[in-house]
Amino acid sequence: MEDQTLHLDMIVSKIQNSLKRTCYRPWEAAVAPFCVAPKVYYVGGNDWVACYLIDTGEGLILIDAAMQEIMYLVTESVRLLGYDPLDIKKILISHAHLDHCGGVRALSEYTGAEIYMSREDWDFMQNHREVVFHKPFAVGDFTPDKFYEKDCPVTLGKITVETLHTPGHTPGTTSFFFTVADDKGTKYRCAMPGGLGLNSLSNQYLDKIGLPRTLQKSFCESLRKLKEIEVDITLPSHPDILEQFFELADRKTCNFQLYVNKTVWTQLMDSHIRMMEQLLGRPV
Repeated sequence: MEDQTLHLDMIVSKIQNSLKRTCYRPWEAAVAPFCVAPKVYYVGGNDWVACYLIDTGEGLILIDAAMQEIMYLVTESVRLLGYDPLDIKKILISHAHLDHCGGVRALSEYTGAEIYMSREDWDFMQNHREVVFHKPFAVGDFTPDKFYEKDCPVTLGKITVETLHTPGHTPGTTSFFFTVADDKGTKYRCAMPGGLGLNSLSNQYLDKIGLPRTLQKSFCESLRKLKEIEVDITLPSHPDILEQFFELADRKTCNFQLYVNKTVWTQLMDSHIRMMEQLLGRPV
């Protein structure tokens, strides 16, 4: 038990240090945008939490909105790619943690984009506001325009984003799937897992927040469900979960081929199932 607690403390400490660096000295974490799939770009503006821009041909979709303190890095990333941030029509939130939704209000007010999130995490955010809306970080309150619905994907232009409820990291964590094609017509299945962090799944954390420990089982069930889906290009919600994610980026020719790897997705799910079982000290 002491080893598990120590391990969790190290994870929490790492997260807190990264957040402080990103918020108060964001230029130290600045990352230029790059292509990860045809017409799909990393625009997080930082090396901590990801945001992805999808050019649908009839406007832009943004997956996650990082933190309010680094919104200027996100919008500048969009501009550096030659797009206008005002063309962002839809913002898809993966889950209700401040590092993924902290910039939503500011960005939606600036662009007029619709906000999407899961109903489960909207309820979670209302009942546990201290998890999202807490000092010293700035998080503007917001209300989603639409909730994700089963068998009702988000469509804009040529792109259809399928959403899958994958609870665990939060009660309403949502994963995203969409298909894009290159200039030759070759199609690629892209996916972003909504949340893989174990920091919110320890007994201590769940008891403190007042969430059921059944989320631990839900997390592993979600991972096993995700593992069964075939994915060509894995888009991490936090870049550090994939080795060499930034090193593979080709900012000169926008060649995304180094990200095409069907085994990455399944290996990612397997590794997090093992980490979860190690955290709990038992199979789940």
